[in-house]
Amino acid sequence: MIKGDLRKIGDYVAKEPRLAMVADFLGEKDAESLEIGKYMIDGDRVFASVQQYVSHQPEEVRYEAHDKYIDVQCIVSGKEAIYLADRKNMTVSEPYDSKNDVVFFSDVDGVEPQILSDMEFLVIYPEEAHKPGVAPEEPAEVHKIVFKICGES
Repeated sequence: MIKGDLRKIGDYVAKEPRLAMVADFLGEKDAESLEIGKYMIDGDRVFASVQQYVSHQPEEVRYEAHDKYIDVQCIVSGKEAIYLADRKNMTVSEPYDSKNDVVFFSDVDGVEPQILSDMEFLVIYPEEAHKPGVAPEEPAEVHKIVFKICGES
């Protein structure tokens, strides 16, 4: 996991080179004015999904993980809690779906969430199960970009 300021995402490229395309994309676009939808950056190797929704109560969201893609969860505006847990210590509740690159897990106790607010991002690797979209307080509007970066060589 890497957490940082979305406005300075280029500073993290040395630590995680796969963030270069995300930094370039955001350097060319105004994150706040992007329309809801999917943006292809490098075919199916790097793409972005712009979302807007009301955050959820923790029990309404499931832990998920991906085998093929790294997630870069970017909060453009709003506030969201994202729970992270090591997937090797979790129980699979729904088997891996290769078409959608997702596996779901049963909930775990004792996990403290990462709280993200305006213009913060979180890089989530395949070994990290995550439960995004959770309201840290009361449910509220969230404007978010989720970048998917193929982790395979």
